[in-house]
Amino acid sequence: MEKEYQHLMQEPLKKARAIKKADIVIGIPFYNESETIGDVFKTAREGLETFYPEKKGVIICVGAQVGGKALDVINNISSKEISYNIEIISFLLKGKISGRGWAIRAIMEISNLLQADLAVFSADLTSFKEEGRIKGLSHEWVRLLLEPVKKDGFDFVFSRYNRHYFDSGITRLFVIPLISAIYGKRIAEPISGEFGISHRALFRYLQDPEVWLSETGYYGIDTFLATSAIINNFRMCEVNLGIKSHQASSGKIKLIFRGIAKGIFERILEDSDFWREKSGVLSYVDSYGFKKEDAPPSIDLSYKELVNEYRMGVNRFVYLYGDILPANICNDLLQLADCPREEFELSGRLWAKIVYQFLLSFSFGKELKREDIINGLLPIFLGRLGSFVRVLKQLQRKLEITAHNHSTPIIFNEAESLFSNEIELFLLEREDFIRDWNKKEKPLKPYLSKIGSWEFIPHVPLIVPQEIATKTGNLVRAQDIYKSLLDRYRTEFQQFISQRLRLKKDISSLTILKTVKDFMSNAERGFDKFLFPGNLYTVEGTEKVVSSIFRYFPPKKGFSLKEEMAYRMIRKNPPSNLITRLGFFDLPQLLRDYTPCDVLALASWSEEREYIEGIWDELRKTAIPSDFESSYIVPIVVSYSSFPALAEMKDQSALNRLTGRIVISNLPKAKGGEFPKIRYFTTIAKNIIEAERFGKIWEEFSKESDFGNRVINSLQGHWGRTPLSAHNIFENGNQRALVQRIIHMAERIKNEASEAGDIEKINLASRIEDLSSVYHLALTLPDNTFIPLSAWTWASYSFKGGREFPTPFSLHVERNWTSADFLLEYSKACGLADKPAVERKIIELMGEGRESEDLAHHLLGLEKEAERVLSDKLPILKEIPAGSLTRLTKGPIIEPIQDHWWESKFVFNCASVRIRDKIFILYRAVGHEPNVSYIGLAMSKDGVTIDERLDHPIFSPEEDYEGANFRDPASTKGCEDPRAALIGDRLYMLYTANSGSVSQIAMASIGIDDFISYNWNAWVRHGPTFPNFPNKDAILFSEKFSGKFVVFHRIYPDIWLSYLDNLDPPWPSQGQKIIITPRAGMVWDGVYIGAGAQPIKTSWGWLIIYHGVDYLRIYRLGLILVDLNDPGEVLYRSPNAILEPERDYEIGKGKGIYWVPQVVFTCGAVAASNKYTLDADDSILVYYGAADTVIGVAGARIGDLIPPEVRERIEASM
Repeated sequence: MEKEYQHLMQEPLKKARAIKKADIVIGIPFYNESETIGDVFKTAREGLETFYPEKKGVIICVGAQVGGKALDVINNISSKEISYNIEIISFLLKGKISGRGWAIRAIMEISNLLQADLAVFSADLTSFKEEGRIKGLSHEWVRLLLEPVKKDGFDFVFSRYNRHYFDSGITRLFVIPLISAIYGKRIAEPISGEFGISHRALFRYLQDPEVWLSETGYYGIDTFLATSAIINNFRMCEVNLGIKSHQASSGKIKLIFRGIAKGIFERILEDSDFWREKSGVLSYVDSYGFKKEDAPPSIDLSYKELVNEYRMGVNRFVYLYGDILPANICNDLLQLADCPREEFELSGRLWAKIVYQFLLSFSFGKELKREDIINGLLPIFLGRLGSFVRVLKQLQRKLEITAHNHSTPIIFNEAESLFSNEIELFLLEREDFIRDWNKKEKPLKPYLSKIGSWEFIPHVPLIVPQEIATKTGNLVRAQDIYKSLLDRYRTEFQQFISQRLRLKKDISSLTILKTVKDFMSNAERGFDKFLFPGNLYTVEGTEKVVSSIFRYFPPKKGFSLKEEMAYRMIRKNPPSNLITRLGFFDLPQLLRDYTPCDVLALASWSEEREYIEGIWDELRKTAIPSDFESSYIVPIVVSYSSFPALAEMKDQSALNRLTGRIVISNLPKAKGGEFPKIRYFTTIAKNIIEAERFGKIWEEFSKESDFGNRVINSLQGHWGRTPLSAHNIFENGNQRALVQRIIHMAERIKNEASEAGDIEKINLASRIEDLSSVYHLALTLPDNTFIPLSAWTWASYSFKGGREFPTPFSLHVERNWTSADFLLEYSKACGLADKPAVERKIIELMGEGRESEDLAHHLLGLEKEAERVLSDKLPILKEIPAGSLTRLTKGPIIEPIQDHWWESKFVFNCASVRIRDKIFILYRAVGHEPNVSYIGLAMSKDGVTIDERLDHPIFSPEEDYEGANFRDPASTKGCEDPRAALIGDRLYMLYTANSGSVSQIAMASIGIDDFISYNWNAWVRHGPTFPNFPNKDAILFSEKFSGKFVVFHRIYPDIWLSYLDNLDPPWPSQGQKIIITPRAGMVWDGVYIGAGAQPIKTSWGWLIIYHGVDYLRIYRLGLILVDLNDPGEVLYRSPNAILEPERDYEIGKGKGIYWVPQVVFTCGAVAASNKYTLDADDSILVYYGAADTVIGVAGARIGDLIPPEVRERIEASM
């Protein structure tokens, strides 16, 4: 439908582009109201001509496909004489693109393009004369709807009318109470049909094309407009337009109610994150102007007909009510159906309860069709309306009997009292509704946070949801986006190394680094010789360099402060430090050599913080768009001796950006690093781009209210706390624009050099193109060597005093680039946001001073507290390699046994515990029954030779969560990957319980005496620890820490930490922490990791063997060491793998069938001797699954595994 809509809009948008810009748009959506639309059109035209004769106006009429007659009426009028300052755009929708919502979207889109404020009028409005006065539709409505926008800066103007108490029952008994209670905003008529919108608010409604595929495209449009205004915190008001007369009927009520109810329910479901945070306090929309005193025409409704409709509906939907409503409410409804019509009373309290129950069913009742739910609610609404009508009619009869002279005002007051009471009743039931909502939502939410952390750049974690469902129900996984991008970066890196640097595939990492550095040095020499000659250590030489940079990289115009405004600022706040520092007597003398904008720009480098903040405050309060103008960006070169801070080449100051100035100094002696010309060029060019982009944003702000505040917000909020912050993504936009301009610059240089036959300059242009192609790239190679390719990074690192090669901590360009790629690709794949939508969100946040906020929250729905799951104790040291594990046998120690039905195919992934003089190995086994896992047992006295092995499983799938009753033979199920811990007199086993649909951690335990006597009936199943949550690789520490148990587990792709008060499942869903994340790039544990063997206590910490997977899906083992007293603190993580697939039975070669090749995977390790706390001379035995088919064993001394330097470091801190 979206493609159909975009095709339909091509011609109208073409007409709008020809108009270019307008001040006001009057929109008239229509069906085929040929009898009334002519008067509406003429009234709109008259309003523009009367109240806004000097403004450019456009009347846009958009109709349904059947609206041919109405369109003819419009065309006949518009073809006649019309004001020169008014344009007409009129057309019909086609096919599925039809309905009031689609028409209003089209009107809004054209208005947005024209940058015009908008007023919308229904096509069926009429007017009439009464007592010599025109009532109803009036040309004055144009002014009333637009004046609050144009004069007082409101964003949305609701209309309200003087209505008869029987008019608009849907709005008063349903929409207003529900919006008031849910959204906390009292709007007199949220869906009246006529409204005004400022041009600055329009784009907010047009951000998500998907929203129009819902009921918003039809009757739900007015609800969408109202709730979106509330959510976006628009400045709202309501104006009284007098009378809007129409004849209500039961048939029309039915049609409208269905559409409105579906629309408002959809919006409440969509906006749940917003309204659940509301306190329940009701606020009111401002009233604007005066109330008209016109009395509305009378309307009559028959409560008897409405009650009859109720009775028929209840009988029809009685079974539906049984599925939705509590039994007591169903009984009340049935009793009401048998009640005499004169006594019929469906109370407001009952109605509020029912609406909330239907809303819950609409939102969570997957077994019921939403159309049925809405149809079922309709007769109950008619009953509520009938009850309301009955009360007022009975009051009316009583007043008639008593011949009361003022019966009409009394009835009106009673009706208003009933309407207000309806809102109170909905508010009263709100708390119970939210409680029920949370109950129903909880089972649908994952038990734990389904978020993960991915790294492209070492120690720069990108925290996002693991997966997101698209509107069509497809799941998009962050891991797939990550792997796709990593593959792309790896390919680009390898192409550059082989094709540009001419290096062989098997070259060492150190050689690559040295060659990259030589490449940068050659570029530096070319820049110095051909493009930017000049001595950067003198002011004159620096001026020459800067002049050349501006010649080769000419800036476009920016939108910056006018000289007049800058003069007012400095005249009011003379920069005394600057005047003194430059050797001038006073401000007038300073202004002989510098313009006011120059002075303001330089003042940011000379004055105290209080001075700068004073300028900001002044601009925030007083700046208006006319204080800015389009002008070229200008450089100012000064001596570093006068402005020492400039020698560091930090970001340009806020005042530099405001004034369109780039302030540069020469270099102090012995400063500048190895690539000073690259540094000056990239920094100045980036500052040019940044000034241009800020100017464009401020031009956008100039079309909105609160201009000065937004401008200063965009500067003061200029930082980024997280990698995916709006600031960092905006910064990346600067760098991307810079690269494109550098590419164009290289093309110009190459063309000029080709004409002159200058081979050296041609080669330099090619080198610049090469620099541009990898400007964004940095990659960690399999040997853990980090190699950046960005010219910015090399120049910046060297400029700041860095030696040899840049480190991950010195990066900005590559960090922001990969973050932006990841965010945008994930958002696009999920259908949540494209590049323009991301940019709009950034601009919006900048204008609100919220540029530091994480875009993953805004675009991907990341939980607001997500960053807190990342431990602040993540290891970041560049570590010394650990020692390796040594295989203790030539081949596997445990293999499948063909005669055992349950372990005939694969045996692997085993726990191990030492009890007395034996090592017990609990292993996973798969046999004749396809893909079903059991747990078997083998024993060894020396840890290497198997002395005994049982011929039957000791633990078999019995529960649904273990797949005992799952019948799909193709699905993997059963009891997998056991890990054991001895606590007190019991053995606790954590294992992966695979139901066939979800793999989750479960726990079982058995007394040690029962275990060693093979009493398997004594197993106690404690059940899933994190119910129905995909989770694996759990290890339990055998000691408590500050009274709490500690568990490591794997929520893809990270290792998580949980503290437990006790071991009884389910374990807490809060307080989880990511303790270790996969490393960046092509390293051995760069894709995902998992906890492996149970922790072994050593004198230096708890030693844990874990597994890591790389981009080739090879499983290897590494080790971590965590603090003896706080397992949440990682003391050491091996940068290298300590065991990797090498032998045929690990790689998956040779005879037989191997389930998963290239795997070594551990679930168990024990001390080689009967000792609890191990020292350097003690050894461990590590049991591992090989190729998911057999079991091997490896070992090592503690002193060999943990490097001496690490042990010494830990000892020194004890």
